[in-house]
Amino acid sequence: MRGRLWEVWIMQSVAGLLCVLLGRVNSLWTSIVVMWIFSIFVQAASGLIFGIVVRSDGGNDAKWWNCRCGGDTAFVVFRQ
Repeated sequence: MRGRLWEVWIMQSVAGLLCVLLGRVNSLWTSIVVMWIFSIFVQAASGLIFGIVVRSDGGNDAKWWNCRCGGDTAFVVFRQ
């Protein structure tokens, strides 16, 4: 679990640094490349969060349900 938290922290930190870099670039093509790399790190952080949330519930694992929205973004729905 600790390794997953470190991975999320690293991915989100790199995404934050890419936001700062995006504000400093001066060309359109460079900004497009930075946004493209930023989106990869945001999607990676999203997937890592999904892996942490499901495992943090302990004994109530049967209540968590994995959904796919459009085939690209994973999210969790809590069933009552």
